[in-house]
Amino acid sequence: MDELDKIQEELTTSDLETIKVIKKDAIEDEIRKFKEKIKEAVDEMKAKVLKENAKIMSNKQNFEKALRSREVISEKETIKIL
Repeated sequence: MDELDKIQEELTTSDLETIKVIKKDAIEDEIRKFKEKIKEAVDEMKAKVLKENAKIMSNKQNFEKALRSREVISEKETIKIL
């Protein structure tokens, strides 16, 4: 009976180690998936922010061009008056 108990213990220990490895792999896989989701979310936010910043910069440049144009027109009219 001692031999049977020993074999049963070895099998149980071996099975538990296999289960631990499987669980560890599954956990690591879930962590990897979660990291990918976070990276995708961050990339989407970055893209939105960059798009908004580009739009803001474009509007700012257009405003500055229009302002310079008005200044030039105003200066020309002032010169004509003088």
